[in-house]
Amino acid sequence: MKNEYRSSIRSKNLIRNALLSLMTEKPFEKITITDIVNRADINRGTFYAHYRSTTEVLEKIQSDAISEVKTIFESMDYKNFFNECEKTLKEISEFLKKDLEYYKMLVVIDGGKGFVSSWKESLVNFFSGASFLNSQGFPTNEMYLAINFVINGLADTYLDILLGKSKITLDEAPIYLSTLVKRVMSPYL
Repeated sequence: MKNEYRSSIRSKNLIRNALLSLMTEKPFEKITITDIVNRADINRGTFYAHYRSTTEVLEKIQSDAISEVKTIFESMDYKNFFNECEKTLKEISEFLKKDLEYYKMLVVIDGGKGFVSSWKESLVNFFSGASFLNSQGFPTNEMYLAINFVINGLADTYLDILLGKSKITLDEAPIYLSTLVKRVMSPYL
């Protein structure tokens, strides 16, 4: 049973990596199952044992990435986010560095829109329970704008790093971003 499980994981990873690799060479719409199985060096039967189409592979890749990101945010303690902002952002940077090429390819797929929107959604959910919101649970307009600014700034900065558009690295991001987050949110703490 364990060998079958390992084989399944290996096959899915080969398929995933083959699709992502092909997507750096040509548009998704032009990628065929034959392209994927040839690149992954597997047979069609192995592909069909796991997926029905190229679209299903892409949806699974995006779904897995979104789940991984949500797991990071769900494990954070919003009550200590601002006191430990740099630590939390280091966790995000380390998470991305574990499979950096994968995440770089993933954001190239649609300019990062799907992947980054999942980050933003996770951050919104994260901040929605934050203790700095007023007693009714609704932020003031100004506070809402500050939270929105922080959410978009964090997500878009990491996107720019992955796309190679930023002068800062994943290692530098937690230092600079935590300083900026604290400055923006300090009036509301």
